[in-house]
Amino acid sequence: MNQRLMRPTAALFPLAGLIAAAAGGGALPLRLMLLYYALQLCTLCAVDCFRNGAARESGVRRVDRRFGGGITQFVLGTGLLLAALLLCPALKCGFSAGLFAAVGCVTLEQMFEERIYALGRRVDGAVLSGIANLLLLAGLLLDAAGGIEFPLALAVEAPFTLAMAALGMCIAVLTAYIVERSHGFSLKPVNLARAPAACVQTLLYPAALAGLWIAAHRHGWKASGTGAALFYGLILWRLSRTVCRRTGEESRPLNLLLVTLMALPTAIGAVFPELTYGDMPMISYAAAAALAALCAGVVFCAPAWRYWLGFMLVLAADALLVIQPLPEVWNMAAACALCLAAVLLNLHRAFLRRAKRPEVRF
Repeated sequence: MNQRLMRPTAALFPLAGLIAAAAGGGALPLRLMLLYYALQLCTLCAVDCFRNGAARESGVRRVDRRFGGGITQFVLGTGLLLAALLLCPALKCGFSAGLFAAVGCVTLEQMFEERIYALGRRVDGAVLSGIANLLLLAGLLLDAAGGIEFPLALAVEAPFTLAMAALGMCIAVLTAYIVERSHGFSLKPVNLARAPAACVQTLLYPAALAGLWIAAHRHGWKASGTGAALFYGLILWRLSRTVCRRTGEESRPLNLLLVTLMALPTAIGAVFPELTYGDMPMISYAAAAALAALCAGVVFCAPAWRYWLGFMLVLAADALLVIQPLPEVWNMAAACALCLAAVLLNLHRAFLRRAKRPEVRF
């Protein structure tokens, strides 16, 4: 597999939310993520539009022009969401100005981070991503801690989250232009042609999860907990992202990773049925992972029978945990065996690298 197709740092953003939600952050991480994806929808996924467009450019000047177009797209979308929240109070759903500003800072930081990646500075981009998400996690945890007063006594919700997100954005802006100065700027939204693909690559899993959530509430199923399982599914979804669908050879390592992460909470739930993380049982994490693996397999992976068979085996293990048709020990053993079989099935040639073609001299 071309290792450049997968960015391990893409998992840091949902991982920060997962840790904060499980560490007593309450509903703040979930609300932050919901508002983040609302902004992504209104901006037509400006960050991923820029990423997809810049991946096809060879010159720095053209990349910076696409970056300027992405900023325009972000500003217009942010204005649209702000107008919708102001004109229709029913859409606020408990969101506040401080949370809105924090989400804007996070999105802008990701935009500048993508510029660094587009210029080929992968190490700088990875370091910046780590710093920004560590700051965001610190802000979420500080806001969750009781009895801590913000030094400036700002009358905003989640002041630490806002301050840390703003600090991460400032670091990203400085780093982006220290690494490479601007070579051109254009306000023309040239990335809009990439919006349909970018919206699918960014919003499919959150939209599918929101649809299941709404359907569950309509049937009287009340979801509880902090939504930590949502962030686990987002880890799988964001690790799968790339600008285009992978080939069969490139998909094998990702297939193995997705099946393994999907099977992990199922196996843990089978061995420790009473175990919870962030007030949510392991079966919730298994369900979120299954939905993310389904969406990722459809959008980013090449068709592969081994992947889909492994997917069905893990789903069968999930069904065993829910239905409990066998005695406790046998049920646990069967679920773990199905998870192990799914992982072993996708080990086939997962780490096989393409042989380099011999150099031909004339």
